[in-house]
Amino acid sequence: MTTRPPATTRLFPLQTRVIHASAGMRLRVVSGRLWLTQPNMAQDLFLGPGAVIDLLQDWVVIGADAEPSNTPQAYYSEYQL
Repeated sequence: MTTRPPATTRLFPLQTRVIHASAGMRLRVVSGRLWLTQPNMAQDLFLGPGAVIDLLQDWVVIGADAEPSNTPQAYYSEYQL
């Protein structure tokens, strides 16, 4: 039996999503730069490629930075859950 890698989700600059992760999820940044706003956390987090964070609550807002990359070919940020 083979294991598939997690699906990659793409966010365009300033696009956001709400993640409900009370059952627990691991987020890995594939490309670009993402910011996370989590309930009851004093500060937002900014994450770049290769960053991994365990999410353990609902209503986590994840968004793509306005400028995801220094290269003109990358107009989006990507992550895996």
